[in-house]
Amino acid sequence: MLFNSATFLFFFAVFYLVYTVIPSWNAKKWVLLLAGLVFYGWFNPYYIGLLFLSAAIDHASVLVIAGSKDDKLRRTALVACIVGNLSILCAFKYYDFFIGNVAAALAAVGLQFSAPVLGLLLPIGISFYTFESICYAVDVYRGTSRPARSFFDLISFISFFPHLVAGPIVRARDFLPQLETPRVPTPQQRIEGLSWIVGGYFMKMGVADNLALSVGKVFAAPAALSLPEAWLGAIYFSFQIFCDFAGYTLIARGLAKLMGFELCANFNFPYLATGFSDFWKRWHISLSSWLRDYLYIPLGGNRKGLARTYANLAITMLLGGLWHGASWTFVAWGGLHAAYLIVEHALRSRMQPSAAPPAWARLLAILATYTAVTLAWVFFRAATFGDATAILAAMFGLSGPVFAVPDKSILKNGVWLLPMAAYFAWGYARERNWVLAIPPGFLQAAGLAGLAFVTLLCRGTSDAFIYFQF
Repeated sequence: MLFNSATFLFFFAVFYLVYTVIPSWNAKKWVLLLAGLVFYGWFNPYYIGLLFLSAAIDHASVLVIAGSKDDKLRRTALVACIVGNLSILCAFKYYDFFIGNVAAALAAVGLQFSAPVLGLLLPIGISFYTFESICYAVDVYRGTSRPARSFFDLISFISFFPHLVAGPIVRARDFLPQLETPRVPTPQQRIEGLSWIVGGYFMKMGVADNLALSVGKVFAAPAALSLPEAWLGAIYFSFQIFCDFAGYTLIARGLAKLMGFELCANFNFPYLATGFSDFWKRWHISLSSWLRDYLYIPLGGNRKGLARTYANLAITMLLGGLWHGASWTFVAWGGLHAAYLIVEHALRSRMQPSAAPPAWARLLAILATYTAVTLAWVFFRAATFGDATAILAAMFGLSGPVFAVPDKSILKNGVWLLPMAAYFAWGYARERNWVLAIPPGFLQAAGLAGLAFVTLLCRGTSDAFIYFQF
């Protein structure tokens, strides 16, 4: 069930009516759980069992972790939880990729290898709830989180439908306490929730889906691109994926607010980053912080010398790329970001601390960071390495015409970059602490109504959110 579908709107309207009129908090929680199972089961009802299996592994492991004083037994339970959850993820997402690459590598040296290919349909959102399950057990083991009061609360957390299939990756210690007391949304929460939902739909159905039409044309025929078309395709995709994912997150957080729940922010004007570490503090914040806390720091972080730091950065970003999909293009995307971070770290380790840079230097750093990030996005979007290298070659004038007017069908959708330019200009002004006048309430309401109208009038071809596939 997609957020941008009539089916979901009807589903949420019915759910929210029932959820609102029921007075009992326990009954509301049952409605929440049922809604989450219906929402997830709409994609494939058989995979509801995976939610319960993951929750059962977590619950059994955490009972041992929280209830035992034997450190060896606690560690064994934690390892069992991590291995159990990752085994499910790997079976569905990575087994065929691994077997295919092993067979190809052996064939290259003249050896024949045959292994069964599972061909399993990837359960939607499995990467997100697997990471949530793992960090729940780890946090209880570390003593930074209390166990869920019951299996019911745990499965309610995992199946909470606003964040179930594409995040943000919510930590149990932040969400489980919200299930313990009745959630009564304030008028301010309802207003803010509705504004986030309208803004999210505009970003997805207005900006992202319209840019997707031009992006699709560019990446479908990489060998025939001119330099301007290649750059437009990459730039369009950088904003398509931002608006697609940030739009989803806004809708998810807005829906949760309407119920009285708070979900963490996942984006903070990422294309205003002045470096690559800054970018990952702004982009997909729930994933980058997860990778930092549960992978990079446990590997040693930056505490064991430069060589180990660089190795830890490389491992973290390569696995972060692989988390997005079982494809070498995603690994290359993660590898590029690893290289960016290592080079940045090496340069900064040799520089003396200085005062805040002038505005022109800050803008230059933003432009340089955005350009490098956009080049990496080519690998993220391209279907194959060949397509990615063909587009990059065109971007650097190594193939196709250098001076050419882009195809009108590609050029016209550039109008959707204008609201994004205004959005990031507002973000820049806010970060620079410039005085921004807050418009009266009636103007804010009129603006939201205008956004909703433009979204309905100019919506692109509705499609699944990009991160649903991960």
